[in-house]
Amino acid sequence: MALTNEPATPATFSATVVDPQLTITNQMTDTNGGPLAGGDAVESVVRIQNTGNASATNTVVAVALTNLQNPTSVRINGLAASPDLVSATGNTLTVRVGTGANGSNGGSIAPGEVVLLT
Repeated sequence: MALTNEPATPATFSATVVDPQLTITNQMTDTNGGPLAGGDAVESVVRIQNTGNASATNTVVAVALTNLQNPTSVRINGLAASPDLVSATGNTLTVRVGTGANGSNGGSIAPGEVVLLT
């Protein structure tokens, strides 16, 4: 980009705003069917969608779940999650998601991409 300091030629500048936007929903279902009752097992489906115009990077999702039983059963887009992508502290499940996610960092979620955690 070149800027000039001539009064007859005003300086111009253009910028493209990149804005990843994550929309996260959590749907809970009674695995036994019927209305929820005390002691029922509940399956949680967390849907993460990037509705923005740029990739979300280093994406880490933390979900508060009551009575978290088995964090090793987490699936990402239907596949068993690698144990280094998932951690649980108390009732909070933390999952590193997206392309390139590893045991230390979350990955990238492209615009329009959806990630499902079950």
